[in-house]
Amino acid sequence: MKKGVSAKETIGEVAICSLQGRRKEQEDRVEHWVGKDGSHLLVLCDGAGGHGGGAGASAAAVRAAEDLWNGSGQVISNARDFLSEWMAEAHEAVNVEGERTGFRGRAVVVAVVVKGAQADWVHAGDCRVYHLRDEKILKRTRDDSVVQVLFERGDISEEEMGSHPDQNRLLQSLGGKESPRPQHDAGELLPGDRVLLCSDGLWEFLGKDEIGMIGFSSRRSLQKQLEHAVAKSISRAGEKADNTSAAVLRFEGNHGHQGAELRAAPVKSKSLLFLVAVGVAALLAIVGVVIDGQQKESLLEGGPIEREGAGGAGGRGDGVGSGGRGADEEEESRAGKGGPEEGGSGVGSKAEDGGGSEELGDRN
Repeated sequence: MKKGVSAKETIGEVAICSLQGRRKEQEDRVEHWVGKDGSHLLVLCDGAGGHGGGAGASAAAVRAAEDLWNGSGQVISNARDFLSEWMAEAHEAVNVEGERTGFRGRAVVVAVVVKGAQADWVHAGDCRVYHLRDEKILKRTRDDSVVQVLFERGDISEEEMGSHPDQNRLLQSLGGKESPRPQHDAGELLPGDRVLLCSDGLWEFLGKDEIGMIGFSSRRSLQKQLEHAVAKSISRAGEKADNTSAAVLRFEGNHGHQGAELRAAPVKSKSLLFLVAVGVAALLAIVGVVIDGQQKESLLEGGPIEREGAGGAGGRGDGVGSGGRGADEEEESRAGKGGPEEGGSGVGSKAEDGGGSEELGDRN
């Protein structure tokens, strides 16, 4: 974490974990900065290209974020504008790095700005942002990938996405001749909410219940919970384990935040008997929450949990889109969408820049 305003003013904890997996090189990069205005910026980049090209691309995208951050005086007045400007500058930085080294690396990226009780994010590729509330996924980003389109068409199931031959074919990334078309979204944070950023190495091998539990426990630190989730994903991937990286922020609110005030609202009554009844009911509720919480926390603390089905991705099938819609509404909106050939620039270490998608090199 860079020097600045203490994260505890609005963020209870910030955790980062990045492991190499079975790959020869770590091509992921994760950074976190805290601004003079109390804003938080997290950037996660997953490089592709091999021969050092992916690592260089990720490093270039992170440097672009830091340069923009410092150039803004470490103050973000408009999160969406900041993130859009970073995407453009990072895209150019990845290309410059490729020209310098001779390796045509690409970077799949995601970034989040948290300021007060507002989180804004942007992404290109299949790195994800999850907005978690309690033990559930409230929102997640939509992947820019061929298998995502095939799933939305109904050609494959969500469980088949992780093992599909086109798994590494992306519709968008940073680098190449065509500028990215970043996807933006935002969410209001309530006390206890978490914002999780992760590379595909994490979400491919964790179920939605396991992802929803990251940061939910009050018995273990956020860092320990994130490390456990990353290690579990790598263990399940076995010899094919990719670079796996994640960062998570847990929002605790402040005295001026309405959500915190609502949770702390006192019960008022003139009747002593009523107060006693409320106290008994609250005690019973606490006992129930403790028992239920122990069962939920065992998802992360009770050792590895095998995925359902052979060769499935485990974490898919949540039916949660970036806009926070339900599964039925999400499926209706997907019905009229076109295939992979209808959008996206070609990406990948071996691809010629242009229409369609190309396989990202050295990702599997």
